[in-house]
Amino acid sequence: MNPHRIHRIQQMEEIYDRIRKDIATLREYEESGQWLQDYEADERGEIPRDLKRGVLSQDGLGEVFEEAKSLPSPSRKYPVLSEASEIGAERCR
Repeated sequence: MNPHRIHRIQQMEEIYDRIRKDIATLREYEESGQWLQDYEADERGEIPRDLKRGVLSQDGLGEVFEEAKSLPSPSRKYPVLSEASEIGAERCR
């Protein structure tokens, strides 16, 4: 076993898990109505202008969600994995 490879995979798994959780949190923020309340407060000038608030742009969250969907999945990048998954699924039937 290659300890550097194991460490790298562990690091990438942590990033992967964090990104999935963060995107879920952003989606909940948008769907809860809190985003709209914050957006409207910003429009009324209730949010300091020097506060970073890109998340309040009308298209900001939508772009993040679209980017997340467009990230290549391992199965698209590595067709061998897709084939192996299909073979495994076929064996389970």
